[in-house]
Amino acid sequence: MSTTHQHTFVLALAISLVASCCPTTGAAKHHDEELKLVATHLANFDDLDYNVFTNQKWTELHRSHSHDILVHWPDGHVAKGIDKHIDDLKAMFVWAPDTRIKEHPVKLGQGQPLATGRTASWMRSTYSGITKSS
Repeated sequence: MSTTHQHTFVLALAISLVASCCPTTGAAKHHDEELKLVATHLANFDDLDYNVFTNQKWTELHRSHSHDILVHWPDGHVAKGIDKHIDDLKAMFVWAPDTRIKEHPVKLGQGQPLATGRTASWMRSTYSGITKSS
């Protein structure tokens, strides 16, 4: 193979590799739409924790929670339905009335088909000293 042919072959190979690694316009547009969707969901989580949870605006939970939601709590119990979940959330404020979430140090999201996002929250509160009487 002559030098000219080798250079042409290498150039054609390089162009082919670059073209195969670059997303098409449609794929790039789809990716951008997914990023926007994930950003929207993460912003919703921020608002739900910083505003709705912290300020106990329980009537606004429907924006991200279905009526028949299942919530698996760290102690192993499962809240079935939005009303039970709200009751559990309200109970947290009995023993720690200033419970609040002010930051999400970790944010994760995925586009379609899940179109979801999740955050890790730092929850802060002051123990009120209220305990159950025997």
